[in-house]
Amino acid sequence: MAATRAAEFSNIVHRRHPGWGAATILWHLDKAGVQPLPSRSSIYRALVRHGLVVSKPRRRRKQDYRRWERGRSMELWQMDVMGRAYLADGREVKIVTGIDDHSRFVVCARVVARATARPVTDALLGALRTHGAPEQLLTDNGSVFTDRFGRGPGPVMFDRICALHGIKHILTAPYSPTTTGKVERLHRTIRAEFLTVHDRIHATISDLQAALDAWVVEYNTDRPHQSCGNEPPAHRFALADFMPVDTGELDDEPDRAGAPPISRWVDPKGRISLRGVNYPIGMTFSGELVQIVVRDGLLEVFHHGVLITTRAERRKTRKTMPVAAPQSRPGRWSTSRPSRPRRRVASRTPARP
Repeated sequence: MAATRAAEFSNIVHRRHPGWGAATILWHLDKAGVQPLPSRSSIYRALVRHGLVVSKPRRRRKQDYRRWERGRSMELWQMDVMGRAYLADGREVKIVTGIDDHSRFVVCARVVARATARPVTDALLGALRTHGAPEQLLTDNGSVFTDRFGRGPGPVMFDRICALHGIKHILTAPYSPTTTGKVERLHRTIRAEFLTVHDRIHATISDLQAALDAWVVEYNTDRPHQSCGNEPPAHRFALADFMPVDTGELDDEPDRAGAPPISRWVDPKGRISLRGVNYPIGMTFSGELVQIVVRDGLLEVFHHGVLITTRAERRKTRKTMPVAAPQSRPGRWSTSRPSRPRRRVASRTPARP
């Protein structure tokens, strides 16, 4: 009977927090010292009985999902841009999000009016100042993250920031949203647990940002996460050894004559690619990050500030197909019948006198 009352009490908790499921409610009941503690299935049946959740079969079996995560914190971050967040007057804003792959710790949640290059990179710089620089950073192929499919003259600002702080920027394959599944799952949690409750009550971006910051603190330090063994993400993230970095300033469009070095990762064959041309660097530097300075037609390649090689700059030549000269077609005998002369037919209209 007491377990039934506890299960019914979970309905009240769910109404206050619509995004909480049976497992989260059970964790909070256990933390509050409720005895006897109902089972997870009892809480779920109570929510279904009161129409708070809709019972539906799982689309796929749990065994069918292939899960992966990095072995420690600060090894990989996932970043993305979340849309469909609105202010009180109906204006849409974006949220630049970032999450640590191992601990599920939210490292970035910045509300911006538009997800252009400067606001997105400012969000990344803020995360680096607070938590330090990860070893790798995973994003999709959006134009604010990379010029992989762009037509610009060089790397975008986001790529330059990653290279400046030694972060290896990893890109997903085109049309592969499941690769950044952890940050996509964070978007779903933000919609269910934050925007559903706080939507359309904030007049300005600063008000929405303040409310989102408070929710992120609760998410990181108090809310249990099933992927972390029902512990808050801060428990895992606290084990990371990191130091905040000095990000400095970065111009939107640097002067090309005094532009910062271009960073490239050496491929497994010991080569780098610059403007469509491959340059051999050496198998010794495979997988290493190098900096390239282009001056006076030469490429100076540096590794940790040490000049390792100099190459002559080459230009990629376009292959043009030779244009064949127009050839006259040989004449041929006509097979049509010769035209017969037309006979004059006398007019039947009598001549006028």
